Amino acid sequence: MDKYIDEYSESAASYCWLVDGLGIGAPDAPIEQEWARVRDRMRRSNEQIVVFATDWISDPWLARGTRNDGIGGIAPAWDPPDTLNAWPTFGVAEHLREIGVAARGTRSDVLARRLAVPATTISVNPESAVAEFLESEHLIRRHGDARMVFGDQVRAWLLAVGGPLLRGLLLTTGVDEEVIAQHTTHRLVLPGAIELPNMWLLADAFGEKRIELLLNVAMQADGTLAEFDPVDLRIGQGIPWQQSWGWLSETVDADLVRDAVRLAARLLRNAGVREGVARALRSPKEAERTVAVAVVRRWTLTLQAMTWLEDALSAPWRDVRPADLACVCSAQRLPSCGSILRPTPVRSGAAASRN
Repeated sequence: MDKYIDEYSESAASYCWLVDGLGIGAPDAPIEQEWARVRDRMRRSNEQIVVFATDWISDPWLARGTRNDGIGGIAPAWDPPDTLNAWPTFGVAEHLREIGVAARGTRSDVLARRLAVPATTISVNPESAVAEFLESEHLIRRHGDARMVFGDQVRAWLLAVGGPLLRGLLLTTGVDEEVIAQHTTHRLVLPGAIELPNMWLLADAFGEKRIELLLNVAMQADGTLAEFDPVDLRIGQGIPWQQSWGWLSETVDADLVRDAVRLAARLLRNAGVREGVARALRSPKEAERTVAVAVVRRWTLTLQAMTWLEDALSAPWRDVRPADLACVCSAQRLPSCGSILRPTPVRSGAAASRN
């Protein structure tokens, strides 16, 4: 698969830009201190089991595993990785060794090399990216045509990071960076003003339900939150997510899917939004810092999945459609808890690419 990889990956560039700008990996950085706080609390919280009779508990943190519930079934349990920008492994290698099955490693080293873009080569121009997006929207001629699919696939990737609230800011043009930063910080706290249904309170120990709201609630033109009914959510996914699945499942050429991923990656290099999140990480209110940590975690993992998808879409495939690849990567950052069977986003290049 290596021979199909371009020298420059927009998604990898955005990932490196984000990591560098927030100091991810630096022990003294606010993001690392806040992640350590949340992670360690998660690991200590597994003594209490919370399950719902009708739905699996959502996982907007992408950090839940499972445990025995003591009555013959399974229950969700926190299993966060050590580092903020790592995918949980759920002890798969250890479990395989226990039953005598030899594990075959993936080609994660390929992705690791891709996620090492020199800062000097990264171009940051969100205005240009938004202009390209808007120009594409003007080319739509009918419902469901290629340009419409392209635009809504771009929206789908942006949705994964901060829901409709932050997506709107990522698609804003002609506004000063400082204003974008202020609105980002403001929008991150808006879900905290929504009264949660009583049944949700036990499942909000780490702001999960507030993060769910962030990923689903939209802003109206007058600056107020759109009317929202919790009944519309199914394991963390509301109407915007249902729409995203539809557009990512469309049968279109690999080039269109790849171009949508690359444009979304460029839109995610928005310094105003990054600064707004950084300010939230320094908030005196723990709840606000917690939501900001979750957004950064989702941002890094989404860009990793998009990096893999950019390269995968450049390779020839025999039995797999571009839509299949897009949906596999999309599943990696769902707010629903897919960690029971969640696949590794970095699959073997030999197995994935079939010439």
